[in-house]
Amino acid sequence: MHLSVSARVADVRGGGEARVGREGGIARMIRGMKSHIVRSGVCLCAMVCALSMGGCSLLTPTISDAQSKTHATVSDMMLVRSGTLTVGLNTSDAPQAMMDSRGELNGYTVDVARSIAERLGLKVSFVNASSPGSALSEKKIDIYLGTQPDARSDALKVSASYLTSAVSLFGHDAQEARSLSAADLSGVSVGVQDASASQRVLTHTGITSKITTFKNVNECFEALAAGKVDYVACEATAGAYLARQYSGLGFVAAIASPKEYDILLRSTSIDLSERVTKVVDSISEDGVLEAIHTAWYGELPMALSDRLVSGIKPEAASADQDSVLDELGGGTGQTGSAGSDKSASSGA
Repeated sequence: MHLSVSARVADVRGGGEARVGREGGIARMIRGMKSHIVRSGVCLCAMVCALSMGGCSLLTPTISDAQSKTHATVSDMMLVRSGTLTVGLNTSDAPQAMMDSRGELNGYTVDVARSIAERLGLKVSFVNASSPGSALSEKKIDIYLGTQPDARSDALKVSASYLTSAVSLFGHDAQEARSLSAADLSGVSVGVQDASASQRVLTHTGITSKITTFKNVNECFEALAAGKVDYVACEATAGAYLARQYSGLGFVAAIASPKEYDILLRSTSIDLSERVTKVVDSISEDGVLEAIHTAWYGELPMALSDRLVSGIKPEAASADQDSVLDELGGGTGQTGSAGSDKSASSGA
């Protein structure tokens, strides 16, 4: 059953305390991801391949092989809870983390955390935290995924990066737009959420396009699909998640310098940090991280640094982009925060 855009995005809205979740295997993680995608009306070939063809090149080695690659060397002395990796994240940071219609926690960050825990030979539980500082310092969590731009301090240690995002353009025939320049965008119409941080980023890039504002990002994409605007400007992950619902629409180029999202730990958690770093390297090398990324964001490139529109002023837009990330609580979803890229389900 294909859901309406607003209904699908309502499914990615999160809030309140996260229900503790546990996952017993990478195979179940992938099955859960596919189940969510099917409910959203999107059957991505990467996940079908992962489920029905154990030797799919996207997941190398096979899932069963990946399950055997656990690094069960984490002492309980390193953990808040025995045998469990306790993960802090913002549960309203859709589509990175959100509560679904069944009250279960889903999203890209959630699945990355489950994969890390599985490789460490641990169960996983989630704690809702809008920022890493207090949750880590008070030892409520072992690691935090989804750092805010200003959240780093001497008490925190970055273990690894797991996601890159930037305010970006989405349009038609995305694969043909790798060399898009500011001159190409002169006079074209760009849809953006009214009074959003993404609108401020677009304004400060120096692009002389015609800006058309909408109430939320959903309406922007509806206008793009109907040919009412040439492009949509919004956060890359939120846009990529929505773009999967429309044939022929996709990521075109970034208009601000990309920002990486990191896994943070207490600066004293040296051994655990080293193990987490090795695991992230492992799931990056064998294709699991890419498979999760494709499941949630479709054809959005994992690296965006080489996909900037040429001839723009990305540095001038950086401060505004930081405000996008700050408003969204350390992620790039549609939380409904004032000035952020809101979905149709936000009630705005």
